[in-house]
Amino acid sequence: MGWILLYIERWQVALFEAEDGVRIPRQRGTPQGGVVSIVLRNLFMRYASDAWMQRTSPTCPFARYADDGVVNCRSRQQAEHVMQSVASRLGDCGLTMHVQKSKIAYRKDNHAERYPHVGYTLLEFTFRPRKVRSHQDRLFTRFLSGASNDALRRMRQAVRR
Repeated sequence: MGWILLYIERWQVALFEAEDGVRIPRQRGTPQGGVVSIVLRNLFMRYASDAWMQRTSPTCPFARYADDGVVNCRSRQQAEHVMQSVASRLGDCGLTMHVQKSKIAYRKDNHAERYPHVGYTLLEFTFRPRKVRSHQDRLFTRFLSGASNDALRRMRQAVRR
């Protein structure tokens, strides 16, 4: 176990190399793009976020990938409470919530037009209400995923190349 901590410490104090080749000591965090950074970030988030969410909001299923996540709540009031709690928890851990990316989105199938945010994008997929045709050939609305606009743009560019 001691050698693992030794290497983690070495990775943590590794110098940051700027584009012009100048090496700069880092004050905190893990090396950007470093192989171990992903492992350390996920270990940190597992305990700082995931385990904490399971303890404090057991009725709210959630999913996290790296530093992006989605929490499912039953009401707007619960969503606002959880969002404030998550922001506070991140602050306690020396992190901040991304203001533009963090929002409460209504994700039911019907009556979505009454809410300011009715969808969200996570991992290149946009989740939003979509028209679906039933087996009886009737149209109805379902909250489903689809490729995000950015993902579609990159796919079109790749096909063109």
